[in-house]
Amino acid sequence: MRSIYVNGDEALMHYFMEYDHVYFLADNIYRVHKDEKYGVLCTKNGLLIVPIKFDEVYRLDDNLYKVHEGNLCGIYSVESDSIVLPIKYDSIYFLADKLYRVYRDGSCAIFSKETNSLFIPVKHSPIQRLTETLY
Repeated sequence: MRSIYVNGDEALMHYFMEYDHVYFLADNIYRVHKDEKYGVLCTKNGLLIVPIKFDEVYRLDDNLYKVHEGNLCGIYSVESDSIVLPIKYDSIYFLADKLYRVYRDGSCAIFSKETNSLFIPVKHSPIQRLTETLY
């Protein structure tokens, strides 16, 4: 069964007839599902900004998306059109502006979206925010 969720905009229906499911994420941005895989479509230009090849896709911000393959996740960058954090982590959570906590095998690290890299290696116990600049 086909289901389309386009935030009430019937003019966008023609974009979505080829997908099994379509979900509104933000202005002109939709998560699309086809053949058991997910990607992200931008209706402003009609292009897939995240390819339809992941088991799940979640929007982190305008540029970054958390992508899943099986039980593992990583981060995909629209700007670089590539995986910037390998899909080998158990979970990823927002920590603070431009920072995400990533977990792997019970250990925690911090991913910086400014540098697209981990700046505290995955071997520390869970990291918590204490103040604006102290973790």
